[in-house]
Amino acid sequence: MLSFFIPLVGLILFLVYRDRQPRRAKAIGKFALFGVGLAAAVMLVCAGIFGAEWQRQREIDAALADADRAIEEAEDTRRQMEEVQRAMDAARRAMEDYYG
Repeated sequence: MLSFFIPLVGLILFLVYRDRQPRRAKAIGKFALFGVGLAAAVMLVCAGIFGAEWQRQREIDAALADADRAIEEAEDTRRQMEEVQRAMDAARRAMEDYYG
């Protein structure tokens, strides 16, 4: 069982027992290989899950960055409109002063 949960121990036990008890060494080696295979499968599944989650997070971050840029552009447009309004008010006052 130890060789299943810690495959490195299984490899060491396999090397220790391979000459003196080949059947036992073979069983230990099988458990170690099965443990490595199961660990690899679990890692692949986790990588797939976390990879998909990472991709979704990147998409959310990109959408938030786009929204921030749109807000900045809207603020710039609002400031420009305020400047135009001030210029028009100044022009109206100047015309009122001129024409009385």
